Amino acid sequence: MRQGARAEPSTPGPASGSGGATISTGEFSWLLADMLKLVRDLLHSDTATVLLLDVSGTVLETAASVGPEGVVLHPFRVPVGHGFAGTIAERRRPATITEVTRGVVVNPHLVELGISSLLGAPLVHDGRLLGVLHVGSLRRREFTDAEVVTLVRAAEPVAHTLASNASLAENALAAALQRTLIPDTPPRVEGLELAGRYVPADGKLGGDWYDVLVMPDHRVGLVIGDVAGHGLEAAVVMGRLRSALRAYALEHADPGEVLTLLDTKLHVFEDQAMATVLYVVTGPPFTEVRMSSAGHLAPLLAAQDDRTVELVLEPDPPLGVDPAVARRTHRVPWPARSSLCFFTDGLVERRPPLGGGGADQLAEGVRRALGAFAYEPADQACARVLDAALSDLSVVQDDIALLVARPTLRTG
Repeated sequence: MRQGARAEPSTPGPASGSGGATISTGEFSWLLADMLKLVRDLLHSDTATVLLLDVSGTVLETAASVGPEGVVLHPFRVPVGHGFAGTIAERRRPATITEVTRGVVVNPHLVELGISSLLGAPLVHDGRLLGVLHVGSLRRREFTDAEVVTLVRAAEPVAHTLASNASLAENALAAALQRTLIPDTPPRVEGLELAGRYVPADGKLGGDWYDVLVMPDHRVGLVIGDVAGHGLEAAVVMGRLRSALRAYALEHADPGEVLTLLDTKLHVFEDQAMATVLYVVTGPPFTEVRMSSAGHLAPLLAAQDDRTVELVLEPDPPLGVDPAVARRTHRVPWPARSSLCFFTDGLVERRPPLGGGGADQLAEGVRRALGAFAYEPADQACARVLDAALSDLSVVQDDIALLVARPTLRTG
């Protein structure tokens, strides 16, 4: 890594649609939303939602939803065989609910939205279950047999669109999963100002994520990670790693030990997967961080005196490479009146231009981030770093996850 403060050890592009046409992921999302609006209006309902079957075939994920005032999305996972949508998927038959209650549906958002009645149908193409389409009414109503037939027929072009744009449908599901797992805003932590961003690549999603863990003993865990690959598979692996890391962090205070356990988990249950992760543990009064790096880029530190450096942090191998590696924990002072910036490589890496002569695109990206990062309110710093990273791009080439932390308790 480049020199700085010393730490001491203790999918871009379009996808094919039907008929050879090409549309982007964004266009596909709008197409799906437009189809749902038509279905909603056709059935004189208030909402219309598509849930897609995940790669395991056992869980439905909310992929798109429209309400009375436009596009809405309340990401939720419904096990096949449970609740309204899960039962439709299991039986592959349409169903209705005249009175929606918490005991009848497993998705609490339906109750919170005030949905009174539901009509749903399976999305099937060439004999393969893709998901479930359902409409909801804010007033209690009995759906007629004719309306059931109407929804079943409306489900056919939706299923065809999903099947014809399989990679984009997968991306829609991955996006729903990402929105469920990555917080729009980090949790509140007393004495610590936090801000985060997640930006998907143009045309495909990946396995980038950030997380903030607030533990019962007042420890605070900061996580930034990147699962190799793109699309739904990477997003699913990311979700599993995130959940496992959270569980290990509750039981083990040492970051290196947590990543060791996470690496073992990856080797046993995700044999072909690989990921870089930086796991940081700190706590009041936030004068020090302990961190372990599984092949991840080192964080940046910005001080009030306008000095910004990249920490020198010797990384261990990424997760999924060698389960026998001895993972280390580094203790790093966190100076008063300074901020830390954690990021995935999408922020700083650029594909070399044709004929670029092998220029160090990564080093240039890090220099750009160093120039933009400053000791200022966390959300403002986060936005400034991201703007600088995106300033030279017409499309985002790789996922970006970004997390900025600034202590607020200390005065000296």
